[in-house]
Amino acid sequence: LINDFALGDLDLYSDWSLYTGVVNLSGKIEQEGVRKLDLTGQFVPDSLYSDMQLQLDRFDLNVLQPYMQGVVTQLRGACSGQLELEGKLGDLSVNGQVELPDAGFTLPVLNTDYQLQDVPTVRFSDSSIQMAKVPIRDTRLGSKGTVELQLAHDRLKNFDLDMQIQADKLLCMNTTSKDSPFYHGKAFGTGLI
Repeated sequence: LINDFALGDLDLYSDWSLYTGVVNLSGKIEQEGVRKLDLTGQFVPDSLYSDMQLQLDRFDLNVLQPYMQGVVTQLRGACSGQLELEGKLGDLSVNGQVELPDAGFTLPVLNTDYQLQDVPTVRFSDSSIQMAKVPIRDTRLGSKGTVELQLAHDRLKNFDLDMQIQADKLLCMNTTSKDSPFYHGKAFGTGLI
């Protein structure tokens, strides 16, 4: 279980070298015959240095839900790709890319639910997390747009989001007075948001 979400069976192997002070790690998470995660790498306990390679195959995005509380709910879909985590714990760099087939989410403050179309690719680097322009569709009325985002950061600290949405009558708000007494109703957006 990770964040109360069952991912599968974990097999983890570690081998510590007394001479080098390095822990070699390898492991996998398997669920219903699918290896959702393969991990290989090294960890140096004295310096807290880590160099890990992750191979993801249909790894459930729902495991990230607790980190998005209050902003995004009903996170769904899976990711596949490769990531490398390197550096001291608390100061890691992440490099690689993952694909997000069937990814979707709800924005509870606006009571809107969206599904990403096609198979978006998310690229990770030391300074940013980027997703090139991808079609998006609201799941209630089927209205469409595109979304592009860049999340700038300093080795996973000091985040700064730059997101552009190109909309053509995209459902942007679908609230009732029960959701908010201050603002409610349906709102559609057209143009660059």
